[in-house]
Amino acid sequence: MSLEETKNRVVKTFNFEKTDRIPVFDIVQNIPFIEHYAGEKINIENGEKVLCKALGKSIDLSAEINPPAEPVVYENSGFQYKTEWWTTWLVKRPFDDVKGLKTFIKRNLHEISESDPESMWTYLGNVSYTGSDESNDVIFKHQQELCGDCMLAICESFPGLDAACHIAGFELFSYLLYEEPALISDWLNALAHHEIDRIHQVADPGLSPVTLVCCDIAYKSGTLLSHDFLKANFFPQLKGICDAWHEHDTKVIFHSDGNLFSVLDDLVETGIDGLNPLEPLEGVDVMTEVRNRYPDLVLAGGIDAHQLLVNGTKEQVSDEVKRLIDNIGSGGGLFIGSTIEMHPGCRAENLIAMVETTRSYGVS
Repeated sequence: MSLEETKNRVVKTFNFEKTDRIPVFDIVQNIPFIEHYAGEKINIENGEKVLCKALGKSIDLSAEINPPAEPVVYENSGFQYKTEWWTTWLVKRPFDDVKGLKTFIKRNLHEISESDPESMWTYLGNVSYTGSDESNDVIFKHQQELCGDCMLAICESFPGLDAACHIAGFELFSYLLYEEPALISDWLNALAHHEIDRIHQVADPGLSPVTLVCCDIAYKSGTLLSHDFLKANFFPQLKGICDAWHEHDTKVIFHSDGNLFSVLDDLVETGIDGLNPLEPLEGVDVMTEVRNRYPDLVLAGGIDAHQLLVNGTKEQVSDEVKRLIDNIGSGGGLFIGSTIEMHPGCRAENLIAMVETTRSYGVS
């Protein structure tokens, strides 16, 4: 096994070509799983090294390296954040009403226009992709070297809607959308246009020919915002981002939790190459249904991280992996993975079963 073999497997999967086996795509935050494959304990100090070591021995494609961090509360531009191990929460905003949000957005529009084109705008504010002063390619090469045979997707993208809703808070975002929809549209367009400029600065298929574009636009029953709103303020921006990545020969996996069936046509029309994580829905075989409707769309995910990986048995997990491979994996275009991420609530033995079954079942 080598990184070149992994890249070949990943590229062939995107091209719906025959591969030696189905690849695994996932984001890993489960400590027992990490320690199983790394063969050593993980802590704050060695987190990046041990996480990458585990990825290299278990995963074909991962979207981000987010090693554990010291618990800390900090402020940035009036926002208060709390970091703890795998994630960071926005816990306090510098405004608490629509008037304050409106003032913030008007100032933020100027900040976006003046910001470094290689930096990102997320709910954390204006940051470098890696949080480091070093360039994106230096950090990427460092992490890719640590990850061994696991291929990393490059500098994932955020279209703007997710960041805006987090920054504003969904309640204030909704109120301002009602009062001044044009201001919300201007804000979302500015965030998306900055991201497109950033893509042209950082995209490099020589480093990685795959990226992940992330925006949670749905929940279990459907989209969080209306179809009309998304048609005006999200799908055009997403298309611009996909087009930008495609100009640099980079494939796009779009990530959104929730039930996306009502907007799948719109998503496919934006030019996405793949979809993740394809959460399970009551009474619906989501992976098979999406494959039947969109046979040229790469699917990444499918193994239920809400119930099966948390409460099921390793035998049940193995059976589900085999079912998906048998049903939709023979023609390519399939990455097996969890339907959120390998989160701390998953049973490690179930995650191991998912990986090992995928790597051994139907090997040519």
